[in-house]
This record gives sequence, C-alpha cells and structure tokens, in this order.
Amino acid sequence: MPTVRCHGAKRLNRSGISQFLQSTLWCVGVFLILVCGGLIVTYVGEIIAGNPKYGVAHHLGLITFLAGLVFVGVKLVQVKLKEKRALRQIKEEQLILSRAKIDGGTLTISAAALECGIGIADTKSAFERLSQTGVCQIDVNEHGELYYRFPTFLNKQIESQIHPGEFS
Repeated sequence: MPTVRCHGAKRLNRSGISQFLQSTLWCVGVFLILVCGGLIVTYVGEIIAGNPKYGVAHHLGLITFLAGLVFVGVKLVQVKLKEKRALRQIKEEQLILSRAKIDGGTLTISAAALECGIGIADTKSAFERLSQTGVCQIDVNEHGELYYRFPTFLNKQIESQIHPGEFS
C-alpha cells in the first residue's frame, strides 16, 4: 500500500475583526487574572500582617470586587481555550476522514495515528466522536483488532476481503 500523508484540514474562516476581538478578549482575561490576582494577594498579605492602609473592611471589599474580576478573566480565557480545542478536534476528524477515504473506508487507531501524525489518545477520542455521530462503525477483524469502517468511503472489494460472503 503506498504511503500517503494526510493533508492539513482547512481552517474555519473568521473575519479579521472577529479574530482580533477574540485575541483582545483573551489578553484582557489574562491581564485581569494576573493584576487582580496579584492585588488580592497583596491585600490579603496586608490584612495578615495587621497593617492594612485603609482598614480591614475596605480591603475585604476590594478583595471581593477583585475576585469577581479574576472570575471574569478566567471565563474570558476559557472561551479562547474551548475554541482552540474545538478547532483541534475538527482538524483531527478531517485528517482521519481524509485518511479513511485514501485507505478505502477502513482504518485502525494505530494506522490513523501514525499516518495523520496525531497522538493515540487524541486519535481514539476522534474515532469515538465520529462513531457517536454515525460517521463510522466499529468492528473487530479476525485478529481481534478494532477497526473503524466508514461506509461513505467503503471500498466493497476491501470489505469483502475482511468479511468474505457478506457482500455477495
């Protein structure tokens, strides 16, 4: 079988303004976490040391307000991280689908991981997502190895060699 490398998946198109806004919000989130978190530590330190500049009640109010800003910062960063994870998952699935098409509709986890340059755990997760959505089906060959069948790309000749008599 000829070795064919998987081609990179196309990225989702987003406008430059949207991408700039997302990056800016991520930076704001990191800024809020670092600056407000640092101020919280400073105010707590002053209370513990027993010398708050404006009184304990004032510092506790500031700590509460800053904790809210840290929470907002964490949420802003989480949005960006979730988006990156979703894009990575789409790319993995597209690489596996490309490989399945090239291989005639059947793949194993190890073959897909090797040919597509994806880690075993990530490949297994991608196969699980694809099988849950009905894109592929799980089967076991005579050697007890799991493989995934992609009916859309299924090459009937290869399938009849795996399961003789099924497609007669």
